[in-house]
Amino acid sequence: MYDSIRERLLLRRTEILRRKTETVANLIDDVPDRKGDGIDIAVDEQTESTQLRIESRYAKELGEIDAALHRFADGVYGECEKCSDEIPPKRLELQPLARLCVDCQEELETEAERRYKRPGLMDEFE
Repeated sequence: MYDSIRERLLLRRTEILRRKTETVANLIDDVPDRKGDGIDIAVDEQTESTQLRIESRYAKELGEIDAALHRFADGVYGECEKCSDEIPPKRLELQPLARLCVDCQEELETEAERRYKRPGLMDEFE
């Protein structure tokens, strides 16, 4: 049923790993070639810093992809991790890394928003 989603996840995983390998190789190759004044070097370092932040995001996505692939292997892909209800196939088509059904995701986001607005305070309406 979800074979096309699994294939998309595998392709994305391969793409991220390829990009990571290329980025690391480029960063290693670029360090000895640094030339120029302090501004040029600072720009190079800022560019590298930006690349590493992007790679960090890809690493997080890779972890989420691996978790989804484990859910496939365990036979629980498409099942909400909180309430165990089925996650609608349309949601999984759009968000293949989804772990929660819409209701549980909305509940999680509402709670996070509440905590952001009132960090450390108890909600007197609960």
